[in-house]
Amino acid sequence: MLMFHEAHHQESSTPITLFEVLIKTYRACDSAPFVFDLLVKACIDSKKIDAAIEIYKMLRSKNLLLRTSTCNSLIELVSKGRGCFAMYDLYKDIFGHDDDVGGNGDSGKVVLPNASTFNVLMLGFYREGLLEKVVEVWQGMESCSSVPNAYGYSILMAAYCEDGKMKDAMRVRKEMENKCVKCDAMAYNTIIGGYCRIGEVGKAEEIYREMVTNGIESTCTTIEHLVNGYCKTEDVDSAMLLYKDMCRKSFSPENSTVNVLVRTLCDNDRVTAAMDIIRLEGYKHEVVLEDESYARLTRALCQTGMMEEALRIQAEMMVKGIKPDSEIYGAFIDGYMKQGNEMMANKLRKEMLSEQSS
Repeated sequence: MLMFHEAHHQESSTPITLFEVLIKTYRACDSAPFVFDLLVKACIDSKKIDAAIEIYKMLRSKNLLLRTSTCNSLIELVSKGRGCFAMYDLYKDIFGHDDDVGGNGDSGKVVLPNASTFNVLMLGFYREGLLEKVVEVWQGMESCSSVPNAYGYSILMAAYCEDGKMKDAMRVRKEMENKCVKCDAMAYNTIIGGYCRIGEVGKAEEIYREMVTNGIESTCTTIEHLVNGYCKTEDVDSAMLLYKDMCRKSFSPENSTVNVLVRTLCDNDRVTAAMDIIRLEGYKHEVVLEDESYARLTRALCQTGMMEEALRIQAEMMVKGIKPDSEIYGAFIDGYMKQGNEMMANKLRKEMLSEQSS
């Protein structure tokens, strides 16, 4: 109770103020060391990076160490807020084993990194597209005799997949098998997504079948990867079958996946199906069409003579500040000409010329 009594009489209960009270009462109250972890975690939860780092440094100067899990959370917060290089600098400051250790006092106490520490580092570099740094951290983990877990393997595979290096990704997957690390849904999704990204949907299907055979339940991400892969190879029927499967499972596809599917349907004379998806996803998940999706949808509607629907979509575009270009005007003009509505076609020609000259 003493620490709270003193904190109550402070002018302001900032994290640093609370830390000073804890330091004063730490020995007298025989407090457990984790009270400092709780304070730092409170700073992390409230995104107070500077306060958390300052408390960490003050603790280190007094030969008091945070738990590894707390250090990991702090490093992750810095990664998200200040970038991967600030993250790495903090990691080296916390887990350094040379000059930094000497600064901890004569007892030589150190805090040691674990697999989760390296996962945080790899994820930070992966988010910023630095494959070489991800690999460097992985090699550093091996030199520290830290045993990687499934999540760490998935991050490394994802980095290779993002770079189109599927042979390297599969080599990592083979290493998982050799070390008896079980592939989870994330690992399977990573490989499936990698193959779909480079258009090798057949190989993605093989991994998917293996996933099902091994009793790993597919996720929304699994299906989305395959939908994107089929769209990339213009296999509209397979993409639609999987989309319907997503609907049956009440999955909520990402906005980007819906847009890719809509554009692919429009490009393959399936504009009615595209409109059905837009109505369904707009109602259920508030999906927002991208500019290019609007353009392709408008052109496809005009080509099939669905002029009223095309006008409605065009009105939506105008509300969102998307102005028609010459291709959109051309699609409307051709559509009206096919219907024999020369008056409307001529009106649009004049409007287009007026817009171009202004």
